[in-house]
Amino acid sequence: EARGTGAGQALVETVIAWARELDAPSVGLWVVRGNDPAVRLYERCGFVQTPDFVARPSDPCSDEIRMTFTL
Repeated sequence: EARGTGAGQALVETVIAWARELDAPSVGLWVVRGNDPAVRLYERCGFVQTPDFVARPSDPCSDEIRMTFTL
């Protein structure tokens, strides 16, 4: 129900603001490869994909990619 309402972007922006308050150098996350809506959300918020990836613990036939946001 929340898709397209801006809720996801607001949540990501809140985490970024919190990380800034903590003087963190960056924020990182893992996203399932092929979850294009999530990747687009994170990219809109300024995250970039890294070359890092890992097999998903719950499904070793798929993997997750790492994205980071430098503060």
